[in-house]
Amino acid sequence: MDSSTLGARGRVLPVARHAFSLAGIAGAVAGAMLGGKVPALAAESDPASQQAQATPDAAPAPQPSGPQGAATPTFEEVTTTARQRAENVQDVPIPVTVLSGDHLEDTGTDKFQQLQFAAPSTSVFLSNPRQAGIAIRGLGNNPANDGLQGSVGIYVDGVYFDRDAMASFGLYDINQIEVLRGPQGTLFGKNTTAGALNITTNAPTFTPEVDTGITYGSFNTQEYTAVINGPIVDNVLAGRLSIESDSHSGYVKSTEGNSYDGLNLKDARGQLLFQDGDIFSLRLSGDYGLEHDNSGFSILYSPGPASSAKPGFTTFAEWSQRVGVPAFIDPNDFKTNAVGEQVMKQETSGASATADWKLPDGFALTSISAIRTWSFQPQNNGFDYFAPPTIGNGIPISQQDVSHDVQASEELRLASPVGGPVDFVAGLYYFWKRLAGDQETTFAADASTILGTNPALNGAETKVDTDPTTNSAAVFSQMNWHVTDRWTLTGGVRETFEQDTIHILQYPVIDPASTPPASLGFFTASDTIRNWSLSGLISPSYKITQDVLAYLSLSHGAKAGGFNSPAVPAFSGATFLPVSTLVVYPEKADDVELGVKSTLFDHRLTLNADAFFTRVTDYQANTTIPLPNGGTAPDLLNVGAVTNKGFEVDAVARPIVGLSIVASGSYDLAQYQSFRNAPAVEGSTAASQDLSGRPVVGAPKWTASVSGTYTWPIAAEAAAYVTAEYAYKSAQYGFIDDSSFSRLNAYGIANFRVGTNIADRYDVALWVQNAFNTANFYSTSTVTSGLGGYTAAPGIPRVFGITVRAKF
Repeated sequence: MDSSTLGARGRVLPVARHAFSLAGIAGAVAGAMLGGKVPALAAESDPASQQAQATPDAAPAPQPSGPQGAATPTFEEVTTTARQRAENVQDVPIPVTVLSGDHLEDTGTDKFQQLQFAAPSTSVFLSNPRQAGIAIRGLGNNPANDGLQGSVGIYVDGVYFDRDAMASFGLYDINQIEVLRGPQGTLFGKNTTAGALNITTNAPTFTPEVDTGITYGSFNTQEYTAVINGPIVDNVLAGRLSIESDSHSGYVKSTEGNSYDGLNLKDARGQLLFQDGDIFSLRLSGDYGLEHDNSGFSILYSPGPASSAKPGFTTFAEWSQRVGVPAFIDPNDFKTNAVGEQVMKQETSGASATADWKLPDGFALTSISAIRTWSFQPQNNGFDYFAPPTIGNGIPISQQDVSHDVQASEELRLASPVGGPVDFVAGLYYFWKRLAGDQETTFAADASTILGTNPALNGAETKVDTDPTTNSAAVFSQMNWHVTDRWTLTGGVRETFEQDTIHILQYPVIDPASTPPASLGFFTASDTIRNWSLSGLISPSYKITQDVLAYLSLSHGAKAGGFNSPAVPAFSGATFLPVSTLVVYPEKADDVELGVKSTLFDHRLTLNADAFFTRVTDYQANTTIPLPNGGTAPDLLNVGAVTNKGFEVDAVARPIVGLSIVASGSYDLAQYQSFRNAPAVEGSTAASQDLSGRPVVGAPKWTASVSGTYTWPIAAEAAAYVTAEYAYKSAQYGFIDDSSFSRLNAYGIANFRVGTNIADRYDVALWVQNAFNTANFYSTSTVTSGLGGYTAAPGIPRVFGITVRAKF
């Protein structure tokens, strides 16, 4: 239990159960930067106890100081599994934020994208599932690509998710979420040069439980959750079923009467837990999710340059005149005059088996076997994207880029006992995936008139199929040598082999009006690349006092390479370039961290801080390549280097009983050290530009968060609570060209929540997110076909509602 709670007839009412969306966020943030979940926001349901079921090394949480029910404003121990065993987060020399599942529920943090406000130096990009991504310290916002993965590894119950969109399910029935900052290549390994997101769901238990929640709000917001848990065979077999339905109408309203950016998501997860005493446990899990809505919509953000000297360039204003109607552009309003169809369908499913054995002499063996699928079937527009029905045209291109991803993985891990001079974790890992892509583009009969494209494409259809496949294997080990009671030296190494293969098939143009360009002719080719990647870590740490830890870490990690996909090699002269021009090699990160974690004033204040410097070489980004005929072509390649340096500070204070204050801040200076062939700004006469020394796309320099929660008793077993919070992000570039037209302004979002909790079983809360309706965006992009303007993916507007929860 949280020792910083209010007692009522001896029953503890956790203050944290009454935090709001970003408060949980800020709390998470602060706890985040403090090196872990905000203890002030810890819920009565201790994640350490649940984690102990799956992790034999888990230690019981310490009991609160003072008699039961005594009002002592201190924090309970926070547990992290950042090093693949349960540990007090304040003893782990890693910058990590730990958010409890109760905290997520009680703060309204139920969407993947909200995590960017819950942890410092974290950004989430969500224009559509293919382009979904998470960045830490400005690194990780890589372009959407079927052949590559992000720089932040996402793990759910120990299973790596190949696509970030696989994790875009609702955050419900979660045990805890850990956001690890900096390279995590030794233990988490695959694609963690920027950090890792480690999500643990609630496991089945032998205690009967029913947990339900209902939310209603503006924009026809409706969310229903239910969890049923309990024994099937006493002390042998337990089961857990979690279901969710989440929907709202479109946040973006059309001047023509319809709306976009709505949500319709349903998912379920079923689990079985078999236990053979304390020696063996087997956890089987299966899940399925379906999203079918019109989310992922972008509004017009900027018209781009007013004019250009570039031959053949079509300004956005000129194109709008061709369409016959001026487009609606107001980035401070969630409006559009689009009428085209927006369809987004996404399916996810998976199954995993986690087996734990307790071996003689305190050793533990863990096996995690998993298979996952992801399917994405969008329709980006339907020939009338920006024009009213009476006009009947607009952007005359309909695109459907369908992706089907299948992955399988196996991890075998051995953990030594703790308490001696040396302890370690070592293991083997294997991963396989195949992503079949089908890219179809259909041109309207008047495409050439509006876009100035080749008349041969009027009414025609092009199609490209690709299937990048990956086979990856690794061996890893990490050891802690406790030199003295205060000094510990941590070292780790991981060797990874990866083979990537691709097959490309471009079909001849279907139904061309005349002879199509040779670049759209039949093409087929295959290629295979192989890479060895070494990751390493060395980290001395020193306990200055029992409650103050200082640490230094030096680490090296790598993100896998692959192929630019779906894509066909550039066409030059009369031939296609070789497939080797689509090869993207691994990017490598070297990182230095210096930090301190402290719990002060009789555990009433937690204060953590860290400073870091990271250099990424062979950075993967969109660029241009020269052609033999003297022209250039866009491509995705290793472009040079990126450096990032900064600091993170967060604090959690409980100055008086019932009051919790959480604050955090970060400074991240992420810059391209070398990027000489970056995409040119819209309308530029140059084919490319040099962005060396410029800010990395999607990297705000400053982030900050502060929240306050006050709880007070109103009856024998009832408490009222109120939470206010504010999160800030400084300006950033939303598109890789660093154009002033794509620059996203700084913004701050305020959330408020007020409610009542009864006996820690019933909870009713009124809430508002983005209370002042502040315009905010995830990212920007150029208008389809480069028509001079920029679009932006909007965040959440002001939404308010009521949430009722009941537990039995």
